[in-house]
Amino acid sequence: MNYLIAIITVAACFALASVTLDWGKLEHSRLLRPAQPEERAEAKRLSKAQVLGFSLLIAVGASVTMWRLLAMSRDLLNVAKLSIALVCLTGGACVDYVEHRIPNLFSGALALSAVVLLVMGFLLKQDGATAYVFTGVLAAAASTLCLLVGRALSHQGIGLGDIKIIAGLGLMGGVYIICGTLFFSMTICALVSGVLLLSKKKTIREGLPFGPFLLIGYMLTICLIKF
Repeated sequence: MNYLIAIITVAACFALASVTLDWGKLEHSRLLRPAQPEERAEAKRLSKAQVLGFSLLIAVGASVTMWRLLAMSRDLLNVAKLSIALVCLTGGACVDYVEHRIPNLFSGALALSAVVLLVMGFLLKQDGATAYVFTGVLAAAASTLCLLVGRALSHQGIGLGDIKIIAGLGLMGGVYIICGTLFFSMTICALVSGVLLLSKKKTIREGLPFGPFLLIGYMLTICLIKF
């Protein structure tokens, strides 16, 4: 069953990336299209070759992530949790890359799935079910509080979409997952920002979409950290 989940997850990541990286498809999707005109104006228009290339790259990353996940865990519910998180982060990352926003669809799906699977853990008497609930709630609450403070101090430099999907990830994955993801994503984001500033391709006032870094950070967390 775990291998079936892995195959479905990789296929879902590829298919979702193919849709969410294509601005034309986003524009015609009732669930994903932007509500504000300025978001449409600032959207990146990727070519079909670029969409396919990025989608394949994400599928490869998802394949390595799922391979590592199955090597570490045989618990069906845990595999399902982290697989759903991977799919939701993929969707959020791709839309954020194209339009600098993360739709509530992905953060909402992530949070709702977390609640359902945590309840299922209790009903099915999963080992450590109580601990998963405690660490999930703790991770969601702590990350939300810290990011809201950071948003206030940075004059809304941190988007609400980022905060919501990070809170959902914390609820789904717990303390280890959220700490690892934030560490890797912020480190890589800082390095990329530094390179872009030094090369004068970006100014200090220009922001970067954080969703792609979250996805990369999550993949690295699954691949490199034992939990």
